[in-house]
Amino acid sequence: MLEVAITSGQAPELFKATGVLGDNVKKDALLAIEDMPGGKEFLKNYEGLLNNPSFTYNGKTYLVPSYVNTIKLLYNKEMFKKAGIVDANGEAKPPATWSELAGYAKKLTNPAEKTYGIALPMKWSGYFDSELLRPFVSSVGHEIFDYKSGTFQFGAFKPAVEWLMQIKEDKSFFPGAEGLDNDPARAQFAEGRIGMKLGAS
Repeated sequence: MLEVAITSGQAPELFKATGVLGDNVKKDALLAIEDMPGGKEFLKNYEGLLNNPSFTYNGKTYLVPSYVNTIKLLYNKEMFKKAGIVDANGEAKPPATWSELAGYAKKLTNPAEKTYGIALPMKWSGYFDSELLRPFVSSVGHEIFDYKSGTFQFGAFKPAVEWLMQIKEDKSFFPGAEGLDNDPARAQFAEGRIGMKLGAS
């Protein structure tokens, strides 16, 4: 609907820009923030945060970040210590790489004690986006949509799928992943049955 409105010259004054930024700029559908009254002063609040090509085009700024998603690895320190995953001081040592995380998950898994390395809440609709693809963005260098090329780049996330398949092969995840929702996964983590879980906020 937005594309039709832009093409017919009926776009609203304010809208969320979608698609490739440069395409909308070329259609004169967007006004650079610098060119608005007070725009340059406004952009001073975002200094150092506008490097992403999703915000700028040909040296002009059209968008600013409006929210932040933080994704961290939650880990059970007591389970780590029990499994011997500790630093020189005997404190729980979180993994530094994805392959290390997979190795830790395998080491933490003990089906006899009903403890598992990691939770994979695949019933949760946000799992693949929030706990598989987004965490790998810093390793890959861009989101699923690469704003530089203007194309979807799912193939770049092959390491994320390989990491997931390694955990599956090792059977180091809480059982029943395909039926596990996010809240029950959090509850199992809180009960000490899961050693690690990715958490987005």
